[in-house]
Amino acid sequence: MDLSDEALMRRFQAGDRGAFAALVERHRDHALHFCQRMLRDPEAAEDMAQEGFARILLHPDGWAGRSRFTTYLFAILKNLCLDELRWRSRWRSGSLETAPDQTDPGPTPEEAVALRLERERVAAALDELSPDQRAALVLREYHRLSYEEIAGVMDWTDAKTKITIYRARLALGRRLTAGGGSEA
Repeated sequence: MDLSDEALMRRFQAGDRGAFAALVERHRDHALHFCQRMLRDPEAAEDMAQEGFARILLHPDGWAGRSRFTTYLFAILKNLCLDELRWRSRWRSGSLETAPDQTDPGPTPEEAVALRLERERVAAALDELSPDQRAALVLREYHRLSYEEIAGVMDWTDAKTKITIYRARLALGRRLTAGGGSEA
């Protein structure tokens, strides 16, 4: 099936379960990656990604075709992750847990350690951003969404989107140059 996401979604809304399966297959990794970046907990990320697709499955008419399917999917995932983060802050003490790095991307052990430490440093700095700043920055830098698409996901104006990402980049840069301190 070489149909667009939107064509697949329209087919799913018309009753074609295979079209939904194609959408899940096409976007499962992106959804999981986004949730992992937001939650830093592999099990919770898997749950949120599955919940996002389950909501689409149970409520196919929720997508009205006014935006791209990916904008709709990321909006659902963003809301689920923000709800989870709010729940954690209310009911659990401490910060988000750090997910173990399960890859060894460097060709030598020394390079792998240096890369892992840098990833952990960036992840820790991302954790210090507000959930909205983190979501917007992850959508822009890791998922390469346009400012317009991010505005749709976050339900913001284009101007607010650009300002939030600009401020998130500044805050992230300050945290990284200060060694991960908690300045805003």
